[in-house]
Amino acid sequence: MEPVHRKARRQQRPRGHRPASHWVPIWEGDSEAAASIVAGRLDAEGFRVQVVGGRATPGGFPHVFQRGTWAILASSGEAERARGVLRDRGESHNIVDSGAEGLGTNGRATLRIAFQAVVVVALVIAIAEVMSRT
Repeated sequence: MEPVHRKARRQQRPRGHRPASHWVPIWEGDSEAAASIVAGRLDAEGFRVQVVGGRATPGGFPHVFQRGTWAILASSGEAERARGVLRDRGESHNIVDSGAEGLGTNGRATLRIAFQAVVVVALVIAIAEVMSRT
């Protein structure tokens, strides 16, 4: 009876009890629901994973359109195999490759907003120039 009790207790323990250096990001998205679904698939495949995230993550200028960034972490020993499973399941667009130093979800959103602002300013200047000639 004791081993069953220990197993049940272990399942109730938070998954983040291991040191953070053992966990690496393998997936990133802007939806907690999507992260939970993907993590559930990985869990069903036998991977130990963590879902982490929320709003106000570093890497982007905070603005009203800022979304939450959610990540799935896997143990460093299983990360590549978990990424392979995600690729096979059609999640290639959200996979975080090892050593990836690109922009996160909020960083991309910040650049998108900045680009749109530049386009609007350019249009206003062009319209003002046309109006001043008439």
